Parts: sequence; C-alpha cells; structure tokens
Amino acid sequence: MTSRYFEPRVEGITKGILIGSDSSQSQGVEEYVCWFRYTKKMMRRIHEGTLIAVKNFSSTQEEEDYCILNIYKVIPQHFAGPGDPEKFYPAYVFESSSGIAQDWENQVTDIKDFTTNIEVRAIKTGIELYVNDDDDDFRKKESTPIPGQKAYIIDIEGTKRVVNSDLKEEKSIIPGNWLESKEIDVMLDVGKLLSTHFAIFGFTGTGKSNLACTLVNEILYRYQDHDPRTEKDYPINIIIFDPMQEYLGKLLPLFIDTKQIESKIVYVKERSLVDKVVDFIGRGIGNAKDIANLMASMGNFPDKFYNQRMDFSECYKQVLEEDKILIGLPIEDRLRIVNDVLEAVSFIERVEEGSPSAQRDGEIYLNQIINSKPRDFEYENLTEELAHNWIGENNEFMRTQSLHTNSVIRKMIESMNIKLNTWIDSQRPDENAISEDIVVSINQLAELINEESEKPKLFIVCADLMDDLFLFGEQLINRVFNVRRRKAIQFPRALFLFDEADMFASSEEKISELQKKIRNKIEILARRGRKFNLGLGLATQRATYMHTGIMGQPHTYFISKLPRKEDRDRVTDSFGLQSDVLQTTFSFNPGNWLILSHNATGLKATQIPIKAKNSEDMLEELLEELSD
Repeated sequence: MTSRYFEPRVEGITKGILIGSDSSQSQGVEEYVCWFRYTKKMMRRIHEGTLIAVKNFSSTQEEEDYCILNIYKVIPQHFAGPGDPEKFYPAYVFESSSGIAQDWENQVTDIKDFTTNIEVRAIKTGIELYVNDDDDDFRKKESTPIPGQKAYIIDIEGTKRVVNSDLKEEKSIIPGNWLESKEIDVMLDVGKLLSTHFAIFGFTGTGKSNLACTLVNEILYRYQDHDPRTEKDYPINIIIFDPMQEYLGKLLPLFIDTKQIESKIVYVKERSLVDKVVDFIGRGIGNAKDIANLMASMGNFPDKFYNQRMDFSECYKQVLEEDKILIGLPIEDRLRIVNDVLEAVSFIERVEEGSPSAQRDGEIYLNQIINSKPRDFEYENLTEELAHNWIGENNEFMRTQSLHTNSVIRKMIESMNIKLNTWIDSQRPDENAISEDIVVSINQLAELINEESEKPKLFIVCADLMDDLFLFGEQLINRVFNVRRRKAIQFPRALFLFDEADMFASSEEKISELQKKIRNKIEILARRGRKFNLGLGLATQRATYMHTGIMGQPHTYFISKLPRKEDRDRVTDSFGLQSDVLQTTFSFNPGNWLILSHNATGLKATQIPIKAKNSEDMLEELLEELSD
C-alpha cells in the first residue's frame, strides 16, 4: 500500500530507513534516528521541520499505519570521516577530511558510492497516517515506529494537514508560513494562545518586535471571541508595555484605521512626553502640523523607513487631532493614606518590642481612627472634607493621648497630616494645568479594557522612567484583575504584552520594590489570568534573566537565534526540550522562528519552523496611500 501524501521520488531516492531510537539527550522525550542516502539534491530537500512517516506496530494486513515524525536535526555523515578530531593524529585528520571532499561534491543527483549518508533525528508528533484500500488520512494517535522500516517524506499537502491538524480557520490566526514552503500557512488557535499565554525569545535583530506586531495585527483584525452563554461575539483588547517607545512607529497604521480599531497611546505622567506635545494636547498651545513634524522626526521607525520618517507627519497630525495621546496617572503610593498608616503601625508592632507604649498608641490609633475608614480606601475616595476631618482627628488624637515628641506614632501621624495638606493644596485650580480630557487614571483605563465594545482596542503604554512604568503596570493589572474577579467578567478578552519582559519579570532579587510588585502581579496574571480571559505575552532577548516561575507558565514559545548558551538552556529547561533542538535557530535569518506549543498549534509540543509575516508591509502600504 502507498499513500497520496508520500512525496514522489527525488532523483531516484524515495525513502530512508529508521535505524533506532535514542533518549539520552531528550529529557525523557524519545527521539528517533533515520538514515537517508546522500545526494546534494537530497541534502537540500531534508530540513529541520521536514515530516517523515514510518510504519508503526499498529499496522495490520488490512491497514498500514504510519507514525509521523518531525525532524529537528540533520547531519551529513561520511564513513571515512575521522570522527572526533582531537582523538587522532592531526596529519590523519587533514588527509582524511580532504580525501572525502569529492564524495560530497560528485553525488549531485545520483548515488555513486555508499560511504555517505544523511542522518536525521526526529521526534513523534502524536499524529498517525493510516492507509487502507478505501482511504488514507491522518488522525490523532500516539504510536511507536518499527526500527528497520522505511521512512517516507510527507509532501506539501500532507504537511499542511498535519501542521494545522484540528485547527479551525475562523478561530485561528496565521503568523507566517512553514519555513520549507510558502504554500503552507501555519495557524494558531487564538483562544488557546492567549488563555495559556505565550513568550517570544530572540536576540537583537531577530525581529522580536516585528513578530509581536504581526501577532497584534492578526489578533485585532482577524479574530473575535464567541461567548456561548450570551451568543455574542467580542473583539480582543491588547495592552502593550513599551519601555523603548518603539511600537507607535511600528503600529502607526492601526492608529490611522479608526473604522476598525480604537487605539490610544498612554504616556505615564507628563514627563514622559516632550513639553511641546504636552502643551498642544493638554493646553491647546502650538500648531498641529509643527508638532506632528516634531513627532515624526523623533519617531522610532524600523531602519528601512528612517529616511522616510517625515513622510508619516500627516499620520501623527491625525493622532494629535483625534486625541489618541493620553497621559496616564498612577495612584501615587504617598496618597494611599490608609495603607501607609497600616504598614507603619505594623512595622512598629514588629520592631518596637521594647516599647509597649508605642504598641499601645498604635492599637488605639487603629481602633479610633483607621477602623472608621472604608477598607478599600484609595486616592479616588479622598475628598477635601474627608481630608480636613482626618487632619482634625489626627490633631485631637495627639493632644488627648499626650504623645511624646519623639514618639514613632506621633511622627507617623504628623507625616500623614503633611500628605493630607499637600493633597488639599493640589486641589486648588492651576492655570497651567493640562486638560482633564487627555488624562486617564488607572480606574478609567481599566474600565476601558473591561467594558464591551464593537471594535477591538489597542493601548500602548510608555514612560520616560522605568519606575513609572512598573508602578502604572502593577496598578493597572491589579485593577483589571480585581474588577473582573469581583464582577465575574470574562469578556472581552484582554492581552497584556510586555516587551523587554526581563525587566518586568526579573529573576534578580536585588531589584527595586516597584519591580518586585510588577513581577508579583505578572505572576498572578500568568497563574490565574486564564479564569478571567486575561492573557500574557512576554518578549525578551535575555531569557536567563527571566523569573522562572513566570517563564514556565506560557504554553507557547516563539524562539529565534539566542547566541548565549545560558539563554538557550533556560528556554529548553522551561519548555522541556531536547538539549540541542535550538541548534537549528543558529542559521535563522531575521523573521525565522520556531513555534512550540502545548495546545495552540496542530502539532503539540513539536517544533514548527516558520517565516513570520513582515509587519513592516503595513507601513509600506501606508506610505503608498499617503503618496497617492
């Protein structure tokens, strides 16, 4: 029996042979060794990612069943080769190596001797090909190939079926095509990709942000969630944390497409923006065209568009005039008054063991003052009346308790009064204040993320200082998560995407408190976000600096060239890969990626090499529209 999915003869060669299995380097995953006869043409045909079929033990006389294997390593071999050169006399190594060179060169399409072969190493895909008199097709089934059986190369149509096995087009996106063939689109199940999170690992120049933009484009334009409970469709909202401030330039077409997408860029605090931009959007000072030219000249575009960046000025003018720039204001820690008081008193109770009076004063203050305040008290709840009353209560408490001038409790209360008075002063009208229309608080942004809408939403969050970005991100995740938890909200789905993720989810212990807080919130998102349809995306070039508890959560990895061994080891350990599976990425060009996923791809936990779509194509199209 033969299958329509077996590739036709390649210059006289149709198949290889399964030699055996080897689990010594595979971290518990059985890998299989096959040999193919060597020709130059065959060497060009077999690549990492090529699928082969080997008859398995389930075969019967009525039906032949084949285990589908995925090649992850290709090694040309010569029988006369010296093996490990360090074990041989140097002269022999030179002579042996030069003598076999002609064998590689002479066998272009025909086999002229049997001293050469192509060894491949492959792993099971969990998919089986069955062949009988009536049909041949693929099905999900674990099987074991028979050593000594022929290994057939699967053709393009069969590869397409296997790679996208059980995936539905309406529930999927297409990030790129199979690296071997432009004819094979590789699909990803969006729901599973987002609910179980993803991570992008690649060194500088591999195209991390380009791939991230491709995923964003695909998700926003191609996909909607369906809620079976309400029979409603929901678009997806995406929040990108952009420490290098590069995504506005790369995703500018999405800010111009107002018909299909709602987009905003949020700069945390005024200091994250150039003064002239703040004056224009917040105070109405300046000329839109001049400010747009300024933003275009400072725009962070892909290298190929650097000399054309001023051609995008009209787009920035539209961004300015349509109020797509917001200033985000985090809830300042110094104004979360109740938390400050409770933490201070808790500190006193822990360290002032020799001071019973301080403990007593703290307990009285808690009972008399703090317990009368709302438990969920935050900055948004504060009013001038409440602030004035609180100051009066504090002064009365210090008077009636006769607190000593050196009392820790007294100093803490005096500090609270200073903060409250500062807040009261801040409420007075400021002639130079920016318009409230361009200011967005944590609660307001969380509401925009959680609310239903007809169009998908994109928010890019930037900051001049990383601490501002850490604080804003921690508070935003906390607010979105807690509102969804309290109100049982699941739709619309939201994706939090962190570029330079090793800064937000650092493995280091000697980091700032703000970094620890954002890391803790990301870990909560990674572990518990799925329940509320909150997805997590991570992109980094330094996997070794990523927090292991967070890095182990994503079920889908996109991997490109990682020159440092410690980064490769961290990735392989986190996903449970063979130690040498990433060797194939060494030869990757920018835009080439390995996808490995436990649930979002047709092939589960099996490498899928792709050529990603180029998100810069959208900028090219935008330039063409502007020139018309």
